[in-house]
Amino acid sequence: MFNIDYQQYRSNMAWSTLETEFEDHQIRILIKTIKKAKRVVFYGNSWEISCFKRLSFYLFNHGIDI
Repeated sequence: MFNIDYQQYRSNMAWSTLETEFEDHQIRILIKTIKKAKRVVFYGNSWEISCFKRLSFYLFNHGIDI
């Protein structure tokens, strides 16, 4: 779904998992919503995009590739 170089991303964003914690129900809701969608488009300012990147990396570190 996303074209991300995870090795580069992991090295650049390694600090983010220390600062970002999500509750299990938040992760389940996100995954359920994304799985139902045919197309997912994220809009936002640079802060919102940064938050999404941290979430994506957090999920990746927990074995969930969205």
